[in-house]
Amino acid sequence: MKSQEKIFYYSSLKLGVWFAVNAAALITVVFAFLSCWCLYYWWEAWMVLALVGISFVASAWVYFFPQPLAVITRQSIKIDRSVPLLWKDVSFAEEKNVRCCLRRKRIIVLHLRDGVDYPLNFMQKLCRNSCFTAFSIPLYAMSAEDGAEIKRQIADYAEYRG
Repeated sequence: MKSQEKIFYYSSLKLGVWFAVNAAALITVVFAFLSCWCLYYWWEAWMVLALVGISFVASAWVYFFPQPLAVITRQSIKIDRSVPLLWKDVSFAEEKNVRCCLRRKRIIVLHLRDGVDYPLNFMQKLCRNSCFTAFSIPLYAMSAEDGAEIKRQIADYAEYRG
């Protein structure tokens, strides 16, 4: 029997705000470039234009092509682009407040059983010793309805400490 899977996505409303901010920044930088010919000769100005352009393209990509935040099946959970984490290897799930960009944000942290090791991607290696940990789900990046649903789904498969 094929396992049911539930896919949760990043909030399109929140991604839309980032897309609009990046679009406004790109328009501002291009306008500055077009209105001041002296900027053509400064490599720093070209670097700013390139970085703002790359940021705009990246925000457009994730806005127009929705990225899955988590995929939950009966056997595992896959967070972002990490390897699937088996439910039998999860000791418990815990909801925490963390400080990010001077604001408190809610996340769900999945704690592994002792002796269990998974290969980590680059971002997980950066976060494993921080408050976010290697296996965390950002509730602040999803809609309130999806946040409530993912909490319920995780509680079905692991001990949930809210």
